[in-house]
Amino acid sequence: MGDGEGIGASGLDPSPRNFTNPKWQKARTDGELMWVLRHGSPGTAMITVVPGLISEADGWDVINFLRTFGGSRG
Repeated sequence: MGDGEGIGASGLDPSPRNFTNPKWQKARTDGELMWVLRHGSPGTAMITVVPGLISEADGWDVINFLRTFGGSRG
């Protein structure tokens, strides 16, 4: 879970991020992750999800969940 290799990843270009990578986790702050939730990630399939699909509070819950995949807090 969280490694970007799940069943839904097949055929995505670029492939999903590996949130279990400690180097990736350390390189991003929680604020940067919220920016992506608010604006999407250019050049990827990641769309804007806050506030259209989920609330800001839910966005922070998503970020806290991503941090459980093995990295330090940003």
